[in-house]
Amino acid sequence: MSDATAAGEDLFSAGSVTIEGLETEFGIYRTKAYELMGAGLLPWSTTTGRRLVPRAAVRRLLAEGLIRGQAGGGDNARA
Repeated sequence: MSDATAAGEDLFSAGSVTIEGLETEFGIYRTKAYELMGAGLLPWSTTTGRRLVPRAAVRRLLAEGLIRGQAGGGDNARA
């Protein structure tokens, strides 16, 4: 098994969602989903004939975009 295949299997180990699933499960609408995929920020597979996005990749993308408030007030800073 190649490294790329192993990495892909690991990425899909938490399952996948369709474009419609991105909206219902994560609140990412179709236009934004295609924008993220086009920018290379969200991987997908079309092996099944439908565009499937790994849940792990979506969770990672959302975690990278978290904004956490700093103790003592003040501006929010990206984590």
